[in-house]
Amino acid sequence: MNTKYYILVLLNLIVLSPFSYTQGLFKVEGQVIDSKTKNPLEYATISLKEGFIGTISNKQGLFCLYIPDSLVNSATLEVNYLGYYSFQMNLYDFKKDGKNTLALKEKVNEIKEVIIKPLTPLQIVTKSLEYYDTFYSTKPYIIKGFYMEEIKENGKYIDYKEAYVDLYNPSNTDTAKSLACLHQVRTRDDLAQMQFLSRYSEQKHEKSLKKSNRKGEDIDTNQSQALQIMFGGPQSIPSDDLIKNIRNYYNKKNIKHFILSFEPNTIYSGREIYVIRCISTKPLDNTLIDAKLFIDCASFALIAVKSKSEITIPALAKPLLALFRIEVDKLLIQHNTEYKLINETWYPSKTIVIGYADATKKYRGKYTEHSILEITKAFVSTDFQLDNAVPFRADQILQDNSIEKELQNYDPEFWKNKNRISYKIESL
Repeated sequence: MNTKYYILVLLNLIVLSPFSYTQGLFKVEGQVIDSKTKNPLEYATISLKEGFIGTISNKQGLFCLYIPDSLVNSATLEVNYLGYYSFQMNLYDFKKDGKNTLALKEKVNEIKEVIIKPLTPLQIVTKSLEYYDTFYSTKPYIIKGFYMEEIKENGKYIDYKEAYVDLYNPSNTDTAKSLACLHQVRTRDDLAQMQFLSRYSEQKHEKSLKKSNRKGEDIDTNQSQALQIMFGGPQSIPSDDLIKNIRNYYNKKNIKHFILSFEPNTIYSGREIYVIRCISTKPLDNTLIDAKLFIDCASFALIAVKSKSEITIPALAKPLLALFRIEVDKLLIQHNTEYKLINETWYPSKTIVIGYADATKKYRGKYTEHSILEITKAFVSTDFQLDNAVPFRADQILQDNSIEKELQNYDPEFWKNKNRISYKIESL
C-alpha cells in the first residue's frame, strides 16, 4: 500500500422580522439562548410539534426554519435541548410578537432533593437494551435531511460541504444496510490546501518527475499535490448514529469494562430522563470512552447519547509513524446523537461528530510541519417519510467519493428556502 495513503487513512480512522413570506413558505429566524446566562445554545432542536419539519441551531444558537404557509395559523413551534424545559409558541403568536430570541430555562436539581431509584445504573442500561427493538421503527422509513462537514487545519478551511440527502432506513430488526440518496451538494470557494505532509508529497513528486525524465516518460505536472481527508460523507451517517449502533459498544462482553453511575435526572421534550454515565476502564478498540446515556424514565427507551472519546495509537501503527517521524499528540472525538418521538416511536433527529487531532511531522534538519485538525460533521432530520418507504434504485444510491463528482452539478436555485443548519457562507 502507498505509504502516504496509509498514513492518511490511519489519521482518518483514528481521528428583518422573525417571519418573512416567500413562495408559499414562512421563514422563521431566531436564536436559542439560556434564559439565565444568555449564552447561545448550540445544536438545539427546533421543530413543529404537530409535524416532522425541523432543524437545529448553529454554534451561535441561530436557526432558520421554512414552514408551509398553510400551517402557520395552526402549528406550534417547539424547541428542545437536553437538560432544559421545552419552549413552545404558537406560530401566529411568534409572528405578531416580533421577538427572535427564544430563551430556554435549565432544569436545576436542588441539593436537598433526594430521589430513590429502585434500579441500579446497570439494571437500567440492561433493561433499555433488552427492550431495544420495541422503541424504534418496525418498518422501513426515509429521513430527509441536511448534512454538513467541515475540516479546518490551523484555523483555515481545507474542506467544506453542505448536502441534502435522503436516508433509507430498514426496520430496526432488519440487518440490511441503510442507503443514502444525494440531491445536491455545495462547497465554498476559499478552501486552502492541506499543509500537513505537503513537503513530503512534493519530495515524492520531484523524485517521480526525475525518474520519468530519465526513462523518457510523461508525468502529469499539473496534478494537485494537496493531501485530502475523506471524512465519510453522508453515507456514513448511519454508522455515526450511536443509538442505532449502541449494542456494538454496550453488550455483555464490553459492559464489564465500564464504570456506570447516576448523573442527576434531566428532562427532554417534557419527559423525565435518566442520565447514566459510562466510563471505560480500558481502551476498547483503541478508544477510551466517557459517555452519557439518556434513557426515558417511563419506557426505558434510549433517546440520546453524548460521548467523548480519546483514541490511542494502535501498537502496529506506532513503528510506521516513527519511521516517517510523525508524532500524534491528541486524537479526540465527540459524538452527539438524539432521537425524537413521533407517533410513540423514536426516530433519529440529529447526529453530530466533532474530531480533534494534533500532529507533527519532522524532516531532516530543523524543519517541521505542525497541524491542528478540527473536524465537524453534522446531520439534522428536516422531514420524514414514515409510510411506503422503499429502497432507492441502484443508480440513486450514493457511492464512496461520488459526492465530489456531484459538486459540478451545483444549482443555486435548489438551495433557496431550504431548512438547514444556519451557517452563513458569503462565498456561495
